Amino acid sequence: MKHFFKVLLILFYCNTNLNANSNNDFKEGYIISLNGDTTKGFLLVQISRNASEQCVFKPNANSANTIYKPGEIAGYRYLNGKYYISKEINIDSTTKKVVFLEFLIKGIASIYYYMDNEEHYYIEKYPNGLVELTEKERTFFDEGTSGREGSHTYIMPSKYKGKLMFALQDCPSINKEIQNTRLTHKSLIKLTKDYHEKVCNSESCIIYEKINTSAKVRFGVLMGFSKNQYNFGRQLISNYGNNYQIGAALKVSNIFMFNRHINLKTNFILEKDSKSYTLSLPDGVQYSHVTYNDVFYNLIDLRSLGNPSAYLPDMKADLDVIDLKIPVTLNYDFNIKKTILTCGFGISNKIIMSQNKNFRVDDFYAVYGESIHSLLTGVIATTGIEGNWFGKHTFFVNVDYEYLTDFRSKVDNTLKLLNNQVSLQIGMYF
Repeated sequence: MKHFFKVLLILFYCNTNLNANSNNDFKEGYIISLNGDTTKGFLLVQISRNASEQCVFKPNANSANTIYKPGEIAGYRYLNGKYYISKEINIDSTTKKVVFLEFLIKGIASIYYYMDNEEHYYIEKYPNGLVELTEKERTFFDEGTSGREGSHTYIMPSKYKGKLMFALQDCPSINKEIQNTRLTHKSLIKLTKDYHEKVCNSESCIIYEKINTSAKVRFGVLMGFSKNQYNFGRQLISNYGNNYQIGAALKVSNIFMFNRHINLKTNFILEKDSKSYTLSLPDGVQYSHVTYNDVFYNLIDLRSLGNPSAYLPDMKADLDVIDLKIPVTLNYDFNIKKTILTCGFGISNKIIMSQNKNFRVDDFYAVYGESIHSLLTGVIATTGIEGNWFGKHTFFVNVDYEYLTDFRSKVDNTLKLLNNQVSLQIGMYF
């Protein structure tokens, strides 16, 4: 278990010390000055909250960064991608603020998006100006009045559909679609596009939200080597034996709109244990019973015996385990020049497909009919690097730590199998 906390410490170090470096991902784009002039260059890719507060720009890849605040420029846009524009919004009834609103679609009616601690959507249409569709949930508490018993809590329903109907009232045929519209990029863009096409025949609307709006799925292959240890209910513990891996990899990106650095990974890994393990007693355990190849072994703590020569302190056995492992991790990618540093955490499942039936930890076998349970489940921590170092394919190197156990309800700590595994893997996404 101590290795698990070491890996968590490493992941925390990555998150705190490399967060600044994660902001080194620049893409082509341009800024728009207050008088309408455009300057081409490179723009920092940021999460929505940061993108609304500042624009980080440099005219070429090797020049220094220049930071623009909302109101200092009219807007900025990534090449064929997201477009941000300076707008003044109402924070509350008395406070206004200039921010960079994300321009989702431009037409007879336009839609904007902004994120601070929560998501905000706006519609703009002449002559009403900029109107926020989202509202903070308001709750009213009624302690009861004459003729009514008890107290009641009321939640004010959202008014965004009514606001949409008012803004788009010149097109009654759109009302049914408004009733099915949700406060999401996709739903509002579709509604506004359909409205524009119904009321305007002279020009098309412009959709700016085109950059990586759908999930990106990548498949790959991997091979690896690991050190694997079994702890049989704290009665018997193995050394870290060799384990060989081969499998398929899957990475799903762009699944969280609020942060494009977060992704989901799952692997399907076939593992083959080294045959030979050295099995010994854990500290504080005085004896354990093992049957191996029809021979009974009585392992005794030599320090408790007056004549230790008649007993074995440890033994070697071929466990011959073949398993299928399926880890699922949620990861954060830090962009550092042409390399991505990734850190993640998740769950892992190990399905034991075969094992040496002639190896029996007697107490385990008497209860379960097997020494190593057919399903082990636990946690995994992972860190690694990715990059297009050798052509168009993405290569990766991962280091994983897994802590797995047997979750059957009838086992107690003395009959619970624990499995520690540290793996090094290399692979490639297509």
